[in-house]
This record gives sequence, structure tokens and C-alpha cells, in this order.
Amino acid sequence: MNNPSARFTRFLNDFQNVIIGSILQTDGKADLFINHVHENNGRTSMFQLQALARIRKKLHKDQLALDLLEHFKMIEDAIGKYDYWKVYRELNSKWALPLEILQHIEKEEEISRQNLLDTLSTLGYIKIESDRVIYNPDTINNLRSKITLAEQFDQKKEKMKLLKFFCKELEKIQSAIVNNELDLNQIEEGVHEFRRKARWLGIYSSALLGKVRLSSSDIDGTLSEFLTPENENVQFNQLPFNNEQISPLYFLRGGFYALSTIINEIGTIKDKGLATEEMVKLGSIYNISKTEIKACLGSDFSEHNEVVSRTKELIEEFLIKKKILIEIKDYFQSQL
Repeated sequence: MNNPSARFTRFLNDFQNVIIGSILQTDGKADLFINHVHENNGRTSMFQLQALARIRKKLHKDQLALDLLEHFKMIEDAIGKYDYWKVYRELNSKWALPLEILQHIEKEEEISRQNLLDTLSTLGYIKIESDRVIYNPDTINNLRSKITLAEQFDQKKEKMKLLKFFCKELEKIQSAIVNNELDLNQIEEGVHEFRRKARWLGIYSSALLGKVRLSSSDIDGTLSEFLTPENENVQFNQLPFNNEQISPLYFLRGGFYALSTIINEIGTIKDKGLATEEMVKLGSIYNISKTEIKACLGSDFSEHNEVVSRTKELIEEFLIKKKILIEIKDYFQSQL
């Protein structure tokens, strides 16, 4: 895909297929539709579209980018909130939480389900008639038209701008850690926020549909330890390839693999920490002790200080000692 607007079109088409497919799978029943949007990876399409909007905001600095970013983020946030409570409800099959907490989770899941349904309806992706969901093509058609008519860069100019964009993003993340701009003593505002920022680098690379390629494996120097068959086969480490792309930029392969490693490890730590915080908070509402919550969560229970300590160890190892973000940035810089 040589035309940047074609990337938006690709992921809009993906989301359109999610909506239509979910309607067909549920016979349009509103109470079942949202679960299928979630199960059919609707959030993935929104992450990719949001990534493209974020990139456009930096490269073009136009109103379209701001409008697109707000639009896609609204949907992704709504899917994310539904995912949050749905996952906890499903995890209860092994947690066996007290009934009061389970009912609270189920209520929050239903609220978030209705919110996502309302969001898709308000933004014009669907219509709801007599508890039946009907696909509305107007919004996606309108978005396609606006994006197609918008300013685009040629391949070489886009490459230079993207290289500078990636360098700037890497610098900001490194600075946030070195200068303590992120409070890593907090799970949501610190640990989770760091992981979000790091994860966007991979999502940007994927959303650009072949504009970003991984470097050859013989030039990674100090990060060659991450060039393993296991990392090679991780799904997150697979980037789309585009034969028509004549001006690709190259992401340091060892750096990309290192980045996915720390994202994955912190993700596991963070998930347990957030689950523990949420369940303990719910327990306090219903006079259920932390000890009882711990017994229910078992190996998924993780004390706050454990989450913070392990995250800081990983960041120290990967960002300070191994300098993975600096290595990645320097490799991008060498292509300018």
C-alpha cells in the first residue's frame, strides 16, 4: 500500500467486517452483538486506526487527525472498558469470588456493554430497531472519503518524517523514565502507562502496513541476545510486508524483540496487580477481607510492592543497562 490513506481504508474495512460479521453471527440481537464485536477483535482494528491517527497528528498537524483520533479513541476506550469487566467475570471461574463481588462485576460488565452499544450507535456505525442491530454504512463511507481527500506525503518524504517521529517518541519514553516523569510506584498511572507508551511503538510499526521492516539479524550488536527462534515466532514480532514499498524504514530487530519482551513481562505483572487492586477495592465495599480475596485469587494475587519492585527491575535492566530505547533510536537516526 503506497498511499497512506489506503492504510486507514484497510483497517476501516476490517472494522466494518467485524460489525457486519457480529450482526450475522447473532442475528442482530442487541444483547449478544457486543460480545461478538469483542470476540472478533474489534479492538485490534481500533488500535490500528488510532495509531494511524496519532501518527497523522504528528506528521500533518491537521484537524482531520485530531477528529480521527478522538473518534477512534472513543470506540477503543469503550471496547477496553467492556473487556476489563468481561475478563474479570470469566476469570471468576477459577477465582470463585464471593457472590456480592461477582454480581458487582456482572453489573459493571452490563453497563460497559450498553455503553459500547450506545457509542457505536451514536457514532453512526449501527442502528437499533426493536432490539435488533442494523449495520449503517454512512460513518465508514464518510471517513473513507475524508481520508482519501486529505493531504498525503510521497514515500520518501513520509519515510523521513516517520524516522523523526519514531526518534522523538523513543526520546520521550526514555526521558519519562530517567527524569521520573512517570510515577512507577503507581500501577495504573505509572506501570501501566509506561507499558502503553512502549506498546504504541509496536502498534505504529504494524499499522503502517509494510512501511516499517525489521533490520537484518547481523547488525544488532549488543541486542543480539534477543535474536532467538522463540522471539522470531512471537506474533507481536511479525510485521506486515509490502512489496510495493520502495522507501521503507528499518526497526532494529534486536530492539524490537527486546521491546516486545519487556512489554509482555510487564503486562503479566501489571494484570495481576490491577486485578488484585480491583478485587481488594470491591472487597472493601462488601466487607470482604483482603485475606479472603487473596485466597480466591491464588497465584493471580500480587501485592502492590511486588508489582512495583519487579517492574522497576525490568526497566532498570532493559532501559538503563541494556539501553534498548537508545539503541533503537540511534538505529533510526542513522537512516536520516
